[in-house]
Amino acid sequence: MKLQHLLPILLLALAAADATAQYKWRDANGRTVYSDLPPPVSAAPSVVLDAPVRQASAVATVGSGGSAEQAVAKDKAASVTRAAPLTPADRELESRKRAAEKAAADRKTAATADRDREMAEQCALARSNLEAVDSGMRLAQINSKGEREVLDDAQRAARADQARNVMKAACKS
Repeated sequence: MKLQHLLPILLLALAAADATAQYKWRDANGRTVYSDLPPPVSAAPSVVLDAPVRQASAVATVGSGGSAEQAVAKDKAASVTRAAPLTPADRELESRKRAAEKAAADRKTAATADRDREMAEQCALARSNLEAVDSGMRLAQINSKGEREVLDDAQRAARADQARNVMKAACKS
């Protein structure tokens, strides 16, 4: 009867022993050491053969006697060598992050294309205006009263300079 009560307790104790973190490293003499405590801070990361994926920094600093910065550095080194598989939630976050980055890149590309198209239109209009001014034909404009005025030489030169300035800013070649 007592054995029936002892068996579940024994099974729980064995399961708890498997759940503890296990470290494996080579000491200064070359012997392999197994422990539930992390290796000493003086041990190089290259001698650590196995470490739990998720380490508690507070436990590592208390167990090893090292500083918190050294424990964090060791945690980072262990996570680089042995990365944990991503959970479905982590995969979803990564997917959303990639989608947001792609959307931002697409918006930037579209904005650049719109700006380039607008600059090309301005360039074509400025070239057309310069050709008209340089053609020698009489040019006219409508004044504020709705009357037609013919441009004199000073106004033609001003229009030509304005078209050249727009071309310098808008035309790439």
